[in-house]
Amino acid sequence: MIRKFSLLAITILFLFLSSTKILIARDISYPPMAVLDMNGQLWLYGFGSKPQRTTISNVVDMAWSPDGTSLAILSGNPMTLQLLDATDMSVRQLNADFYDYPRFPISFSQDGTRLIYAANGGMNDSRSPGYWLGYWAEVFSLELKVDALPEEIGYVDYDNSTNGEMPFAADLMYWSESNRDQGYGADQPGFDRFLLETPFGILHTRGIWGGGVVNLFKYGSERKDTIDLPGHPEHVVASPDRTHIVGVSDEGTIVRINLQTLESESFSTEYFSQLLAWSGDENVYYVTRNHRKNLLDTLSDSQQNIFRQSYPYITKVPMYDVQIRVLNLEDGKSKLLYDADAYAIGRLMLSPDGKAIFFTQIPNMRSWIENLFRFPQPIDEFDSHYYKMGKPTLYKLSLDTSRVETIGTGFYRAVINFPAYTQQRD
Repeated sequence: MIRKFSLLAITILFLFLSSTKILIARDISYPPMAVLDMNGQLWLYGFGSKPQRTTISNVVDMAWSPDGTSLAILSGNPMTLQLLDATDMSVRQLNADFYDYPRFPISFSQDGTRLIYAANGGMNDSRSPGYWLGYWAEVFSLELKVDALPEEIGYVDYDNSTNGEMPFAADLMYWSESNRDQGYGADQPGFDRFLLETPFGILHTRGIWGGGVVNLFKYGSERKDTIDLPGHPEHVVASPDRTHIVGVSDEGTIVRINLQTLESESFSTEYFSQLLAWSGDENVYYVTRNHRKNLLDTLSDSQQNIFRQSYPYITKVPMYDVQIRVLNLEDGKSKLLYDADAYAIGRLMLSPDGKAIFFTQIPNMRSWIENLFRFPQPIDEFDSHYYKMGKPTLYKLSLDTSRVETIGTGFYRAVINFPAYTQQRD
């Protein structure tokens, strides 16, 4: 019990670090984007000569419109949905009432005239007694016109579930970067969150016992008619026209699905995929992750003895390598593009022209261990001290030259404005 309490306290502490400074790489032309600092404050980069710190804080989620002119922002306590005009930086509040935390990320309709979001709802009384993980939420469509009111367009069923393991600080950062954290009102860290309107219905995360399985809700159907997609795909990415998706099947293969016909194709890879990026063509980019060693084994004998005496309940601190690979769907061959010493890659974003990948990287926990040595504390005082670990770093990988550029460190939950980025390049 002491071990669980103490580890939980440690992992939460990275959210309270005193420094919120964002470090920008010199001589780098950063793309137009919205990012959060460590306190959830919204910053804008690439619009003008200097970074712009907005007055919007406590941000839970954000999304750029398809034309890049607007940024939808979910923030505050109580929750509010706002729209930032990227042309003049004005902000207006939208008529979206949340009497509970939002359950999924916000997204735009394909034509950019509406916002799609899920909220409210409750426990699913159609489940068998004692099945407490079953929930449902309402899905709303909200036009971006002034004074428009939300329209309920459907329901989604979902589960909140985990594998029950106690997370490290790096896990919480990883989950936050990849939409797996508690930001959407989950009782515990759960699964990949996904919600998208398509021509054939609402794609949404179902979440089966810790997975991020995505289902399709057909408009006008009953909740029980939600469609299980072939291969029960996770880590789903939609094509630009939202008629096809790629994801990771329950067998570990990459699967491409036609949402109109539900026909699917599976592609085997040598390594298990964790994140995908796709622009609808023949190339799917995916992240792999390998456990390398116990980071405590890298300490000297004297350091290990001190660590065991001070923290006997921490016996393993995992250390990983991460890779970015590309799978060609035409010939089924994969190629390694990037390899690094890191805990995880939390975001993977492909530019529309297919020439660059932007990604956030979470460092291994060396600095976390160093701070445990620097500020040793008894078990019952862990929650009164800050235990720093490294911040996520945003990188750009050129697919033409294989060059990797560091854009900045301390960028949390970055979202690239790709229409504006494309215009800058042109």
